[in-house]
Amino acid sequence: MANTVTIARGDLHEVSHNGDPIMVTDNMFGGIYTTFQSKNHALVDYAKHSEALGVSGNVRYCGGTFAKSKIDEDDWDNDGNTTEYCYDLSNDDLNLKVDYTGDDDFGLSGTMKYALKNGLSLTIIVPVDRYYDNPEEGMKVFEDFLERLYIDQEFGILADKIILEFGNEDIATGDVASAVSYGTMTDKMLTVLNDFLAENLSLDEQHDIEVAVQTGRDPETDEAVRARISG
Repeated sequence: MANTVTIARGDLHEVSHNGDPIMVTDNMFGGIYTTFQSKNHALVDYAKHSEALGVSGNVRYCGGTFAKSKIDEDDWDNDGNTTEYCYDLSNDDLNLKVDYTGDDDFGLSGTMKYALKNGLSLTIIVPVDRYYDNPEEGMKVFEDFLERLYIDQEFGILADKIILEFGNEDIATGDVASAVSYGTMTDKMLTVLNDFLAENLSLDEQHDIEVAVQTGRDPETDEAVRARISG
């Protein structure tokens, strides 16, 4: 029997939900490509580095900074607030509404093609915090995106595994109030996903679909998130 090592959850992260030890496996390690801002970190090199290191690879589209940022100061309104987000699930090919110096194949379709070609999983960020005051809008945008992604296959042949990551905004779980809002909105998004899969039963059999949810930054905020996610 091979030797195994166990470690308390709290030793891996300050949040320890129930104190039970967990087994350290290779699923906890790997590479995530998450930036498109520099040719020095080009997407085209990522699979090569992943293979050389012997780790599993994941491409995250787009990175958390882009996912939560608004367009530049030239487009600020009179109140000093930017008027549009750089990234939105309704954008054409999910392109950013901002200048960047990143990869030539930027866009979800190009990233999807790259992940499929190189056997990488693909994480797609689903914005959450912008919809706290208008959850119906967020649910409709997400539902329309799922149709474009899985039914219309607007972005091309799907990667072997797609992870829908709710949030990735760094302020989402910073305090209890924001954690409550995040958990509540994420639960609504999960309801949309569950309803969509129930109406399209073959999708869950044909595709590897996973979800990722942000944890809290401490036990109190973590519990606030978990308590509001019914699934």
